[in-house]
Amino acid sequence: MSSAPAAAGGAAAAAGGDPPGPYPLVDEVIVYLAGQPGVIVDLRPEHMRKGTYADLCTELTTVHGIDMTNRRIVDEFDEEQPGEQTLAYFVPVNGLAAKDLELIRVEHAGYQYEERYLHNSAKSTIGWLKGMLEPQRAHGDAFTSLELTWKGVPQDNNQRIDQLPGLATAADTGLCLVGHKTIMVLDLDLGEQLQAELPRVKDSDTVRDILIAYQTQQRRNYLHQPVVARWTEELTPEGLEGLSPDEQLAQPCTVWEAQLPANVVLALKTQMFEVIIKEQADIDRARQGQRAIARGAGAGAAASAAAAAAAEVPGVKLLVFDWWRVRQVKEAYSLQVTESLGSSDQLLLDTLSASGDARAYEGELEEQDRLYKYNVREGSTLLVKREDFTQPTCMYTCADCGSDVRLKQRDAVRCRECGHRIVFKKRIQKPAQYLCR
Repeated sequence: MSSAPAAAGGAAAAAGGDPPGPYPLVDEVIVYLAGQPGVIVDLRPEHMRKGTYADLCTELTTVHGIDMTNRRIVDEFDEEQPGEQTLAYFVPVNGLAAKDLELIRVEHAGYQYEERYLHNSAKSTIGWLKGMLEPQRAHGDAFTSLELTWKGVPQDNNQRIDQLPGLATAADTGLCLVGHKTIMVLDLDLGEQLQAELPRVKDSDTVRDILIAYQTQQRRNYLHQPVVARWTEELTPEGLEGLSPDEQLAQPCTVWEAQLPANVVLALKTQMFEVIIKEQADIDRARQGQRAIARGAGAGAAASAAAAAAAEVPGVKLLVFDWWRVRQVKEAYSLQVTESLGSSDQLLLDTLSASGDARAYEGELEEQDRLYKYNVREGSTLLVKREDFTQPTCMYTCADCGSDVRLKQRDAVRCRECGHRIVFKKRIQKPAQYLCR
């Protein structure tokens, strides 16, 4: 439009005034195209005198051979003229311009959408783009409630597209906004190599956010010093631990900074940590001795002394993984003590408070469960409650796996091999005769 003569109204607008109102009637108008000479359109015919800007676009296409599919008519102030606007009332004397629409792409939920916007137009905002794309949406959350990111930064609905931070040119071929993308997590800790799908990851999310989403989905309460990297077929759990810090993905790093594409697979590996295992019988003896000593000082002092005595009981320090099963912890503990654990010995999580609440010892850790299910973490204390052979027991048969189950009077009915909770009383081998009266 720089080749068009400047009008008085244009000069006033450039000086800060408002654009003029209705333009004077003209017989013809010059339409400028980028890099091409202006095209003169005759407005005197009846169909043009009473026509609209939509009719002007049709005239440019049919008479002058100009493709207006991806172009819009703007005035001298770069304001787009609506198609229903009447030509005879709103045609500037210094001409119009047919501006090309710029292409913008949006990637969301595995699909790619395209839309065209008018550069330098205040109407072409992120909110406008969402409304234009909503009818095309094939999957995922609605665009109207979706947060789109540009170069890893969330964008407000009022943000103009042509004023996006870091946008090089209007025809930037890399102009692509991102909604949600799917990222896969391959857990190398687990023997099954569990691959989890996280479908709602944004470019502004960090690696730490991805790990939290994975923990929430898999109900894995604890990850100790996780190592995360892009997975390849050559990458093994041992190789993942040997990666340099530059090859690993730092937790504060965002998806955009790491250049993680959609459907990328991240490998995850955690480190060993230390827990303390104590014998329940040793703690009970220490408590009883302290209660007897502090009995004359009152109930509160006796409870505090008992709790302090329990904390001072020495334990066995054991290195474990959070994905270990309780059975593996028992086996590792049995290798470090003289008296190994039997199948009926229990492992408990010590959550004993300073007040000496005995309810902390309720609940046996199931042998098939993993430690992260019980939120076992570095520094946690586990208690060994050995089987009491002074109480009479009865033998039963598991209804599921057929294993022998030894139960005492107050024991919970549960098979220690498979966890099944239905057992049958064993038949005796010798004949018996009962007299009923």
